[in-house]
Amino acid sequence: MKYLIIFTVIVLILAFVFVLIFTDWIIPQRAYSQDEIPEEVIDGHRKDNSNVSAQKSVESNRIIDFSLEFSTLSWADDQYFGEGIYRLEAKKTDEKVYVKYEFNPYDGDREVYEAEADENFLISLDKSVKEYGISEFNGKDVFVSGLPDMYGERISILYESGETVYASDNQDGFICRDAFVQIEMLFAEATKTE
Repeated sequence: MKYLIIFTVIVLILAFVFVLIFTDWIIPQRAYSQDEIPEEVIDGHRKDNSNVSAQKSVESNRIIDFSLEFSTLSWADDQYFGEGIYRLEAKKTDEKVYVKYEFNPYDGDREVYEAEADENFLISLDKSVKEYGISEFNGKDVFVSGLPDMYGERISILYESGETVYASDNQDGFICRDAFVQIEMLFAEATKTE
């Protein structure tokens, strides 16, 4: 009887271990059919989380934090921009404005320039934002899974009033090229890039 109980306990333990191995290792390793793959992990799945009721205009003209990232991949023959990803940032703290200009070419070394600017830089930046109606894109939030890099645009602006502008699409552009030229020129002048 004693041996029967020991044998039964061993069999139950082995069965329990087998079930754990089977459910945690074998089942997750099986191939999924296309219908079973969650949408978030399917390359090319486009998810639109846009807030259509986001405010489309800004009253304030005092930017305190600005970030713009854009790709020139779709501008293959562009004579002004290099081929790559631009990241332009400005931040106001106390009486100083810090400006950062970064360019990551698709086939070269990253370039980063940083400088201090005065408030006139932020005034000019706000004029460009308003001239090209960039706040009209506020609330746009589109993400396409499986892209290895940023191929679209992302902008984030915080105003002293608390008003914000945020728009992002990692695949497609939505801001006009002329706006990029004008804003990039402001940052290039502030950081003395060529």
